[in-house]
Amino acid sequence: MTQSSSSSLVWKGKFSYNPEEYGIVDDVDFEMYVELKEGKFEGKVYDDEFRELCDELAIVKGFIDENKIHFVVTYPISYSIDENDKVQIDQSKKGHDVIYNGYLNTNLGRWEGGWEIMEEEPIEGSDDVYQYHSTGLWEMGNNGASNI
Repeated sequence: MTQSSSSSLVWKGKFSYNPEEYGIVDDVDFEMYVELKEGKFEGKVYDDEFRELCDELAIVKGFIDENKIHFVVTYPISYSIDENDKVQIDQSKKGHDVIYNGYLNTNLGRWEGGWEIMEEEPIEGSDDVYQYHSTGLWEMGNNGASNI
């Protein structure tokens, strides 16, 4: 019988917003502190954009399947950026999920892919729902190094 082991990892990377949706925006650096066991991982995410808004860290859960990676980052409070690039915060509402999918780029020694937010919010006094969709790109490596 073999014992399954777990590894504590720090992945450092950056994500960017889709320029067609947001115009030219600087990349946002992030760090993920995760426990990896049998291809599944979970932990906390620290990113330069959200850290200025809230003391709590976002939660991450995901998995690796050979050279593919999938994870979901869940923010603890509701926040968004409006059409005037102003941050809107509502601590009374649950935060949104960001879905990340990607692959291992063996030539560059890093994970990379795309992210998306698909959020629905009921419109008060109506049966209609406001649907918000946003996308972008991301990349990350182990401890900021070029190897994973």
